[in-house]
Amino acid sequence: MNALPPVPQPNITQNDTLLPPWQSWFQQLLNSLPFLFNGSIQIDSGVATTIASISTTAGNGGRYELAAWIDSGDAAGYTAFATLMVEGSSTASARLVNPTGGNGAHLTITLSGQNVQITQTSGSSQTVNFSYLRIG
Repeated sequence: MNALPPVPQPNITQNDTLLPPWQSWFQQLLNSLPFLFNGSIQIDSGVATTIASISTTAGNGGRYELAAWIDSGDAAGYTAFATLMVEGSSTASARLVNPTGGNGAHLTITLSGQNVQITQTSGSSQTVNFSYLRIG
């Protein structure tokens, strides 16, 4: 984990808008957060595609929030979310919490071993956007 940047002295305007160096400090803070990742990947229809491998070694336990979506205008069909719980002992394991409740009709998040996978079933290859965040 990156060290957090030193906290600058307050510099707040009359309307409580943060000014430099606070803006820079917040950007450095965001950049130093562990396990924050997002991106996009081209996925063929019906193919489970790994977007991340979650480490289950000792000390890496925690809660991960996962989200995936296709920019289609159909949120019910092309969005998915899941919570992943990782137990971080020397015999660590991972499991999806409510793995089907957050899946859309054509987009699912699943776990295969330690691999987080996305499957889309639109009938053609699609760009799928995703993000995951380790909360604690």
